[in-house]
Amino acid sequence: MATIKVLLDLRRAKSDGSFNIIFRITNLKKVYTINPGISLQKYFWNETIKAMLSGKPQVETPDTFQVFADKIIQQMREANRVGNVIVYQTAVNRLISYCGRDVTFLEIHFRLLDQFSHHLITSGFKQNSVSNYFRSIRAIYNEDLSIKIFILGSLPFLCFKINRLSAIYTQ
Repeated sequence: MATIKVLLDLRRAKSDGSFNIIFRITNLKKVYTINPGISLQKYFWNETIKAMLSGKPQVETPDTFQVFADKIIQQMREANRVGNVIVYQTAVNRLISYCGRDVTFLEIHFRLLDQFSHHLITSGFKQNSVSNYFRSIRAIYNEDLSIKIFILGSLPFLCFKINRLSAIYTQ
Protein backbone atom coordinates (compact mmCIF):
# COMPACT_ATOMS: atom_id res chain seq x y z
CA MET A 1 0.00 0.00 0.00
CA ALA A 2 1.31 3.44 -0.92
CA THR A 3 1.70 6.20 1.67
CA ILE A 4 1.88 9.92 1.01
CA LYS A 5 3.54 12.47 3.26
CA VAL A 6 3.41 16.23 2.83
CA LEU A 7 6.70 17.81 3.91
CA LEU A 8 8.52 21.11 3.91
CA ASP A 9 11.87 20.48 2.20
CA LEU A 10 14.33 22.19 4.55
CA ARG A 11 17.41 20.98 2.67
CA ARG A 12 17.53 23.99 0.33
CA ALA A 13 16.17 27.48 0.88
CA LYS A 14 15.14 29.62 -2.07
CA SER A 15 16.59 33.10 -2.54
CA ASP A 16 13.61 34.64 -0.73
CA GLY A 17 14.09 32.34 2.27
CA SER A 18 11.13 30.09 1.47
CA PHE A 19 11.25 26.31 1.16
CA ASN A 20 9.52 23.95 -1.28
CA ILE A 21 6.61 21.83 -0.17
CA ILE A 22 7.03 18.27 -1.41
CA PHE A 23 4.92 15.14 -1.55
CA ARG A 24 6.85 12.01 -0.60
CA ILE A 25 5.19 8.85 -1.90
CA THR A 26 6.34 5.46 -0.68
CA ASN A 27 5.21 2.36 -2.55
CA LEU A 28 6.76 -1.12 -2.31
CA LYS A 29 9.84 0.26 -0.54
CA LYS A 30 10.46 2.80 -3.31
CA VAL A 31 10.31 6.50 -2.50
CA TYR A 32 9.12 9.07 -5.01
CA THR A 33 9.24 12.81 -4.43
CA ILE A 34 6.91 15.24 -6.19
CA ASN A 35 7.50 18.98 -6.09
CA PRO A 36 4.26 20.80 -6.97
CA GLY A 37 6.09 24.14 -7.24
CA ILE A 38 4.67 25.62 -4.04
CA SER A 39 7.01 27.30 -1.60
CA LEU A 40 6.43 28.68 1.87
CA GLN A 41 8.25 30.52 4.63
CA LYS A 42 9.25 28.13 7.41
CA TYR A 43 7.26 29.95 10.10
CA PHE A 44 3.99 29.35 8.19
CA TRP A 45 4.44 25.59 8.09
CA ASN A 46 2.04 24.10 10.61
CA GLU A 47 -0.53 21.35 11.06
CA THR A 48 -3.29 23.40 9.35
CA ILE A 49 -1.22 23.73 6.18
CA LYS A 50 -0.35 20.03 6.26
CA ALA A 51 -4.02 19.14 6.63
CA MET A 52 -5.02 21.41 3.72
CA LEU A 53 -2.41 19.88 1.40
CA SER A 54 -3.18 16.32 2.49
CA GLY A 55 -6.83 16.76 1.57
CA LYS A 56 -8.04 16.49 5.14
CA PRO A 57 -11.01 18.70 6.01
CA GLN A 58 -10.12 22.05 7.45
CA VAL A 59 -12.03 22.74 10.64
CA GLU A 60 -10.89 26.26 11.32
CA THR A 61 -11.94 29.26 9.26
CA PRO A 62 -9.37 31.43 7.48
CA ASP A 63 -8.08 34.44 9.35
CA THR A 64 -9.41 37.89 8.72
CA PHE A 65 -7.00 40.53 7.48
CA GLN A 66 -6.32 42.01 10.92
CA VAL A 67 -5.90 38.64 12.64
CA PHE A 68 -3.47 37.49 9.96
CA ALA A 69 -1.61 40.83 10.03
CA ASP A 70 -1.31 40.63 13.81
CA LYS A 71 0.37 37.22 13.46
CA ILE A 72 2.88 38.62 10.96
CA ILE A 73 3.50 41.68 13.12
CA GLN A 74 4.05 39.48 16.18
CA GLN A 75 6.60 37.42 14.25
CA MET A 76 8.40 40.63 13.26
CA ARG A 77 8.35 41.78 16.87
CA GLU A 78 9.90 38.48 17.95
CA ALA A 79 12.57 38.90 15.25
CA ASN A 80 13.25 42.42 16.62
CA ARG A 81 12.20 44.11 13.36
CA VAL A 82 10.75 47.09 15.24
CA GLY A 83 10.73 49.50 12.26
CA ASN A 84 8.61 47.14 10.19
CA VAL A 85 6.32 46.46 13.15
CA ILE A 86 5.46 50.16 13.44
CA VAL A 87 4.91 50.63 9.70
CA TYR A 88 2.79 47.49 9.30
CA GLN A 89 0.73 48.17 12.43
CA THR A 90 0.00 51.74 11.33
CA ALA A 91 -1.08 50.61 7.85
CA VAL A 92 -3.35 47.91 9.27
CA ASN A 93 -4.86 50.33 11.79
CA ARG A 94 -5.61 52.88 9.04
CA LEU A 95 -7.30 50.28 6.81
CA ILE A 96 -9.38 48.80 9.63
CA SER A 97 -10.34 52.29 10.80
CA TYR A 98 -11.42 53.22 7.28
CA CYS A 99 -13.50 50.04 6.86
CA GLY A 100 -15.03 50.40 10.32
CA ARG A 101 -14.42 46.72 11.07
CA ASP A 102 -12.05 43.86 10.35
CA VAL A 103 -12.32 42.60 6.78
CA THR A 104 -11.76 39.27 5.13
CA PHE A 105 -9.23 38.84 2.35
CA LEU A 106 -12.08 38.47 -0.13
CA GLU A 107 -13.35 41.92 0.80
CA ILE A 108 -10.04 43.51 -0.16
CA HIS A 109 -10.57 44.32 -3.80
CA PHE A 110 -9.57 47.03 -6.26
CA ARG A 111 -12.52 49.29 -5.51
CA LEU A 112 -11.89 49.21 -1.74
CA LEU A 113 -8.20 49.98 -2.27
CA ASP A 114 -9.01 52.83 -4.64
CA GLN A 115 -11.52 54.34 -2.20
CA PHE A 116 -9.09 53.91 0.69
CA SER A 117 -6.37 55.68 -1.30
CA HIS A 118 -8.73 58.54 -2.10
CA HIS A 119 -9.74 58.78 1.57
CA LEU A 120 -6.11 59.00 2.70
CA ILE A 121 -5.20 61.68 0.15
CA THR A 122 -8.28 63.79 0.92
CA SER A 123 -7.48 63.42 4.63
CA GLY A 124 -4.19 65.22 4.03
CA PHE A 125 -1.73 62.35 3.80
CA LYS A 126 1.18 62.86 1.40
CA GLN A 127 1.69 60.48 -1.53
CA ASN A 128 4.76 58.86 0.04
CA SER A 129 2.81 58.05 3.22
CA VAL A 130 -0.07 56.62 1.21
CA SER A 131 2.27 54.46 -0.87
CA ASN A 132 4.03 53.29 2.30
CA TYR A 133 0.70 52.14 3.76
CA PHE A 134 -0.18 50.33 0.55
CA ARG A 135 3.19 48.59 0.31
CA SER A 136 2.66 47.26 3.85
CA ILE A 137 -0.91 46.16 3.12
CA ARG A 138 0.23 44.50 -0.12
CA ALA A 139 3.04 42.69 1.71
CA ILE A 140 0.57 41.29 4.25
CA TYR A 141 -1.85 40.35 1.49
CA ASN A 142 0.91 38.61 -0.46
CA GLU A 143 1.99 36.65 2.62
CA ASP A 144 -1.55 35.32 2.83
CA LEU A 145 -1.39 34.59 -0.87
CA SER A 146 1.69 32.46 -0.29
CA ILE A 147 -0.20 30.05 1.96
CA LYS A 148 -3.25 29.89 -0.30
CA ILE A 149 -5.96 30.86 2.21
CA PHE A 150 -7.59 33.16 -0.33
CA ILE A 151 -9.90 32.10 -3.16
CA LEU A 152 -8.30 32.32 -6.59
CA GLY A 153 -9.48 35.13 -8.80
CA SER A 154 -9.30 37.88 -6.20
CA LEU A 155 -6.02 39.66 -6.84
CA PRO A 156 -6.61 43.38 -6.21
CA PHE A 157 -2.95 44.38 -6.27
CA LEU A 158 -2.59 43.01 -9.78
CA CYS A 159 -4.18 46.17 -11.19
CA PHE A 160 -3.75 48.60 -8.32
CA LYS A 161 -0.59 50.65 -8.78
CA ILE A 162 1.33 52.18 -5.90
CA ASN A 163 3.02 55.47 -6.79
CA ARG A 164 5.67 57.27 -4.84
CA LEU A 165 6.05 61.02 -5.05
CA SER A 166 9.82 60.69 -5.22
CA ALA A 167 9.51 58.40 -8.26
CA ILE A 168 7.52 61.07 -10.10
CA TYR A 169 10.15 63.76 -9.61
CA THR A 170 13.28 61.71 -10.31
CA GLN A 171 13.88 63.12 -13.80
